Amino acid sequence: MREMLVVADAAVVIMLCLAYMRLVPAELAAASSGTSWVDLLASVSVFTVQFGLRQPAGAAVGLVIVAAHTVGRGGFGEAGVVLILQVLLAATISLTLRRAGRAADVVLAEAAQQRSLERAREATRADEREQQRRMHDTVLATLTMVSTGVIGGESDALRRRASDDLMVLEAVRVQPVGGLEPGEKIRLDVLLRDGVIRKFPRLRVALDLAPVTVPAEIAETLTACVDEALRNVGRHAGTTNVRLSTESMRDGAVVTVSDDGAGFEPAKVSPGRRGLRESILGRIRAAGGAADVVTAPGAGTTIVMRWPDG
Repeated sequence: MREMLVVADAAVVIMLCLAYMRLVPAELAAASSGTSWVDLLASVSVFTVQFGLRQPAGAAVGLVIVAAHTVGRGGFGEAGVVLILQVLLAATISLTLRRAGRAADVVLAEAAQQRSLERAREATRADEREQQRRMHDTVLATLTMVSTGVIGGESDALRRRASDDLMVLEAVRVQPVGGLEPGEKIRLDVLLRDGVIRKFPRLRVALDLAPVTVPAEIAETLTACVDEALRNVGRHAGTTNVRLSTESMRDGAVVTVSDDGAGFEPAKVSPGRRGLRESILGRIRAAGGAADVVTAPGAGTTIVMRWPDG
């Protein structure tokens, strides 16, 4: 459509140029050197067609305008030379800009493709990290409890944990990340209450759970963090007394897990220990939240988890 309008405009200018001597008084045409209104119109038109049409079509139409102008004036003069120079200049600028634009498009397309690949890689890495966290929180945690004698090899608790672990691993196989409908909001406090009672019968957990509603995927993340924190109490704290609380925070939640156990020095935790570093801190950060750990030898441990961060 745009090119048709440019061609139509050029056709009108060509007709005006052919009628030059009828439209411009003879004395003005003889006195002016390309300054009459037809000259100015032709000058504007040769620039317009260079940018409105692809090359070499633009240059060809520009030269037709020059030819019509020459015929209409009855000879090739200074105005004709100016018009030819304008055609060459405008065509050169048009070609340069179009080539630069195509080169820029290629660069932008490659950058967009690179960003897309990087996002895909990051999604894959995030999925791998989440699967590693789940493996740590389920199978490895259960094996650790068996090896340290926390759970007996023939106990009902082991069978329940093994069954739960299989369910988690099956969910990972079917749906690698997340097990709840994204965007759906659920009661975090209810989810935590049911999980604590079912998963940690040996701990004396004092519950102070205020009603909190968050997106399902965030509830799943916070629940997994709490599960890991309670498992750490059972493995390392030397106590069974734990306090678990929730409170609403703007459009999010604050979850606190605290115990009166042995505590530890965070700086001395081995880099190979993934429980606190990945299954709690890394997991909550990946979901857009944050966590603080307050502990010292003999002073117990408190973990405060917030979503969203800030």
